Amino acid sequence: MRVCRTGSAGSPPVPPSPFSLQFHEVLIAMQLGKYVKFREEKFGGVLFETQSEKVYTLNPTAAAIIRELGSGCDATELTQRLADRFQAPMDTIERDVAALIADLRQKGLVEDARS
Repeated sequence: MRVCRTGSAGSPPVPPSPFSLQFHEVLIAMQLGKYVKFREEKFGGVLFETQSEKVYTLNPTAAAIIRELGSGCDATELTQRLADRFQAPMDTIERDVAALIADLRQKGLVEDARS
């Protein structure tokens, strides 16, 4: 997926940064791991890995990211929804989502949707 932001009036479109492209490509195909369950709570949420029986608590932002991953929306829509909800810049949302996904991937809690 290639997305271009428009520059100032009269200037050519500005291509997205390599980080932004990588972020969008990674997020499009993410899902919770086969043995991972998500539940929302008043404080945010909980991920439960059923094989190891480990429980991971999530703050409200992380819970919102997990909920959006499960909604099937694309990366652009996901970041826009979160930016609107938390009133934060898109680049901040992208960095936060990428960091959370990297951590969850390292723990085996998310995987490629193609798996």
